[in-house]
This record gives sequence, structure tokens and C-alpha cells, in this order.
Amino acid sequence: MIIRISFQLSLLLTIGFVLVACSINPNQAKSKVEAILQSKVSAAFETRALPKDSPQGFDADDPAIWVNPNNVDESLVVGTLKRGGLDVYNLKGELVQHIPPVASPACVDKKNCNNKGGRWNNADVIYDFPLNSGTVDLILASDRGTDKVDIFRVEFDSLSDKQEGRLVNITSPTAPRIFSETQDEVNQGNTAYGLAAVHLKDELGSKVFVTQNATTSVAVLTLTATGNDQISYTIDHVLDFPREFKTSNNEPWKPCSDSNDELPHFEGIVVDEFYGWVYLAQEDVGIWRISLNAPENKDRWQLIHKVNSFGVPYARDWSEAEDEFVCKLDLPTSEGDADTKLMADVEGLSLYTKPNGGGYLFVSSQGNNQFAVYERGSEKYLGSFMVEADIVDGVYETDGFMVVSEPLGNIFPNGLMVTQDGENQNQAQIESTNFKYIDLGLIRKEIELLEE
Repeated sequence: MIIRISFQLSLLLTIGFVLVACSINPNQAKSKVEAILQSKVSAAFETRALPKDSPQGFDADDPAIWVNPNNVDESLVVGTLKRGGLDVYNLKGELVQHIPPVASPACVDKKNCNNKGGRWNNADVIYDFPLNSGTVDLILASDRGTDKVDIFRVEFDSLSDKQEGRLVNITSPTAPRIFSETQDEVNQGNTAYGLAAVHLKDELGSKVFVTQNATTSVAVLTLTATGNDQISYTIDHVLDFPREFKTSNNEPWKPCSDSNDELPHFEGIVVDEFYGWVYLAQEDVGIWRISLNAPENKDRWQLIHKVNSFGVPYARDWSEAEDEFVCKLDLPTSEGDADTKLMADVEGLSLYTKPNGGGYLFVSSQGNNQFAVYERGSEKYLGSFMVEADIVDGVYETDGFMVVSEPLGNIFPNGLMVTQDGENQNQAQIESTNFKYIDLGLIRKEIELLEE
């Protein structure tokens, strides 16, 4: 979707980023919020460039970080490549395994075959899932092409001893489609999209939250072992979130869309087991918080942070050149509707965890290429940062990312952030995407300025 912001609103948003600092003391050398906004955080490593026009459909989307409990230096990063499959990297961004996407189902009518092949979109990790043969660690990936969740077992063998790869697909063939009844419905594309998973320590089992592309629906799944060391899942609930909203003036409003068929959908999700919350990013709306133990309880749904364009009126016109609608935003209808901390689209979510419920909620604010940081538990906004160019180029147009606070050996002793870069710069000057690795200690140092 193309969104054009009027000059007045652009100026308002620019002022908004420094408003907190100026309101404290205009003569102060640097406020704490300014410190994090103006800090230079850069990547240490990056993965291979994935050309956007590749015939294989390579296009980086979302990473998951698996921490090896036996040897943290051999931890892995798993990245979804949309139609290109999955890449598995080591902690230096080097490729150690590539998994091709699921083949498209055969068609009865081969002349008019529109069956989709696999398209992995988002990934997450579950540790210590019980199978008959013992506990295993899992990588789960939502598949837009099949409308399913695919489940991979992580091999613990040393990288040097496991040349054929680290992930093994153990998805049961009985695993059902999530949102579609038929293959024709799958082909229409309203399929599994965003994903987050959690292995609960009580009787609730392992839960997976899966969003639906182009709709406001979110499915809640429970993983089930099938008895032959494969894993399937059951669909517990399908949650339907609002598609229209009220402004602070009680006026009806809905986000502008580049297509009449697209509703304000979700992608980024993260589960906070300590506080019992699930956070969901509705891209053009904001961040929702719902109950982990009773996600179907709408009384506990709360839109806690809104994007900058929430409640902003707009003009929507068809563009022949772009072959889609173009949205031109106008000034906010009232003070308080626009939130300059998050600029649509709001995409990935991840938790930086500390003991006893401490830590931070990280949010990728795609519209201004920043990451917003909120205090875990209170959800108080602390500041935002960018990943700028240094040894490795900067990060722009981010989709998914993940952080882990655990020390990862000598390479990342302060923890790791891995983020998708939607505009990777490379020597060949080919439009591409990839994943960037950032020392979490750099970010933590800036955040701690806000807590002094």
C-alpha cells in the first residue's frame, strides 16, 4: 500500500519525535529520549543477499533464533524466504542449510491449474516439546501457500557432524488447513500468515497463534503428538478482531487499504508467559493485548498502542501506474488520535526478557524504519532506535525480527537481535533482502540510559 502524508502531518510527526525532549528542558544538551533516538546501533553480521526478482521467489521475511542448550556458540537462526523456502544460518550469518518450499498439490485440470506451492511467512521456536522418543526443540513456520503450520525438529548434532542439515520436518500429514476448507479457498490467498508459539508449563500444552492474511482473524492452535514422533495440531478458537474503530471524537474510522479485498490484518505476535499476555500487531491499527489463558475472552482485549495514522482522515484514489489504491492522509481529526511512536505498518514484535518479569517489548515501526521499545509489564514507552550503516549496511522496511537476551558465547555475549532488512544494499546493486545481526548489548546500553 502506498500512503502519502500531507506536509502539515509530516511536520507534525517530525516535531512529535522530539516533543518529549523539548517539553522537559529545551536548553538541555540531550534528553534521555533523544539519546536513544539519536544513538548509532549497527549490525555485526548479515546473511546472504536474496534478490527480489529471483525466479526461486527468495525474499527474506521473518527470523527465529534457536539457542543451543548444549553449546550456545552453535545456536541457529532460521529465516523464512516466502516462496523461496527456509534458510538456516549460524551466528555469523553463514548458511548451513536451505530447505526448499513445499511443492504445490497436483491438479485434476492441468490446463487451469492454480494450486499454490509453499510460502513460509513467519517462524518461531518451542523448547522441550514431549514426544515418545523424548523431548525435542521445534521450529514452527506458517505456510501461506498451504494454509498450514509446518513443524521442524532441531538436530543437536554439531554443525561439523551434521552436514545434511539441522532441521527435520516432522509435520504430520494429518495436520489440517487452518482457515480454508478447500484447495480453491487456499488459492484465493486468505491463509496462514503471522505466527507465534509458546510451550506452557501447565496442562494447557503448546499453543500456536496464527493470523490470517488480509483478514482480521487469528486462530489459536494446540500442538498434538501423533504417536509416531510426528506433530499435528487442533484448532481451538478463531478470534475475529475489529475492522472499524471510533476516533476520540467518536467518529467512525477504518484504515485505508490499497485493495477492496484487504482488511486490517495482523502479522507480528509475541507471547509473554510471565504476565499471561499475547501481543498482536494489527499493521495499520496498533498493538493489541489479549489473555494467554483465555484468548477468546473479548472483555480482556485491549488496543494498548495505536499507530500514528489512527483516526486520521484520508483521500483514497486508484492509481493506474501502481495498479492499486493510493492513500493520502490528512491532519488528525483531534489531538490524541495520532501516535508518533509507531508509524504504520507496525510489523514484528519480540520480547527482551529479564528475571522476575523485567525486560522490554520491542516493536518494528516500518513506516519510519525504527524499533520502538516499551517497558515489559507496564508497557510504558521508553524510546526508539534505528539500525544504521557501519561495517554492514543499515536496516529499512523491516518485516520480522527477534531478540534473545541469553548470552550467545563469544560472538554475542550480551544477547542477539536478528532483523529482516527489506532494502539490503549489496555490491552488485541488485534489489535484495536479507537478515542483519545486531549485538543486543548496544541496544541495552541505550535503553539503560532511560532507566537511570
